[in-house]
Amino acid sequence: MELEDFEGPEGGYVVAAWIAAAGRWVFRPVMGGPLLTDNEIKTLGLDAPLAGEPDPLPPWTDARTVLPVNKTPDGSALLAQRGGWWKRTLADIDGITIHHTLSHNPQATATYITKPKAQGGKGLPTTEYHFWITAEGEALYHVDLTEGMWHDHCGDRNTHVSIGMAGSLHTAKPPAAQLAAVARVVAYLMQMLDIDVVNVAGHKDWAYKCSKVSTVCPGWDNAGWRTDFYTALDVELKRLM
Repeated sequence: MELEDFEGPEGGYVVAAWIAAAGRWVFRPVMGGPLLTDNEIKTLGLDAPLAGEPDPLPPWTDARTVLPVNKTPDGSALLAQRGGWWKRTLADIDGITIHHTLSHNPQATATYITKPKAQGGKGLPTTEYHFWITAEGEALYHVDLTEGMWHDHCGDRNTHVSIGMAGSLHTAKPPAAQLAAVARVVAYLMQMLDIDVVNVAGHKDWAYKCSKVSTVCPGWDNAGWRTDFYTALDVELKRLM
């Protein structure tokens, strides 16, 4: 990824990339300086990419209009009153959560999750995964990142991206294609949203940290693929540099 120095209002900044998928710049501060605010970016006239290498295309298929949604969620009084998830900005996002879905069918999963609670479903606004990674290595972008969905026991105003890996990955390791695909998606999101690797964790890690809740999801400790995931992620991060 092409890096260029740019002089900001508080001194030097490194402009990492123009992220076409998000329509925004990603800034890395120099010498610990503060990140530029959206207003500061506007005053600098940064409304197009700097000259250099083109931004890589997102490693996923946009499928945000494919799955069912529930515009009158009854999963909780709060959801019913608000009419959906907390609406966040990209700047609110500070972490990524890895799940296993216990299913290979995103349509069926979303149908159950969005089915009214009164009819035996979960009564939620959307599926609980922003991204779904198939066993064959296809990455599907299902729910807009600005939807602060519930998924990892970290509160109503959730600030994490939810990534669901298809299958029951507590009983077997993910196929190589699936592991490579999730690493590509996570690496891209880390660059796009300026997320540090320490804030990329499994559902079980976030659930215990946020709420002292125990879960095996995403199954990587049971099936022994936690190290495999972070090794694959490191490969992708180096490729994006």
